[in-house]
Parts: sequence; structure tokens; C-alpha cells
Amino acid sequence: MNCTAPIPNKELGLDLEDYSWGQTLLDVKVEIPIPNGINSRSIEYDVTKNHLKVGLKGYPLIINGQLFGEVKAEESFCKLEGP
Repeated sequence: MNCTAPIPNKELGLDLEDYSWGQTLLDVKVEIPIPNGINSRSIEYDVTKNHLKVGLKGYPLIINGQLFGEVKAEESFCKLEGP
């Protein structure tokens, strides 16, 4: 069994298969590559103080899980950026 720990990226997070994340002392940023032609109405996004759910409508969720610590959900947002 190989029990090597993942290597953090330059933003003190991880680069995973479907998304990457990074953090500072104040913020956490999650980046998910989205196929061309997807608009903001196609994105499913929900955050509570201890849970994050992100995906594309009609597809399996990309992220659906408990957060390590509590966040200020009312200060969280989702932003769609083009290439």
C-alpha cells in the first residue's frame, strides 16, 4: 500500500482530478474547469457554513461534501470566468 501524502500546490491547497483549491489565511478558492458553452444558469452551487456543493445541472456533482471548518456562507460566491 502506498501511503504518500499529496503535495500541496503553490496556493497551499491541492490540484485534484476534477478541480483544484487553494487558500490564504482569510480565503479559500476552488477552481473547476467548465466546458465551453456553459453559462451561469447551468451551474449548481450551494454553500452553507459547513458544506459545499458544486456541479453542472444534469450531471453528477463535482463537489458535495463537508468543509473542514466553518465558513461565512453569506460572504461566499460563485464566479464564472471565460478563457
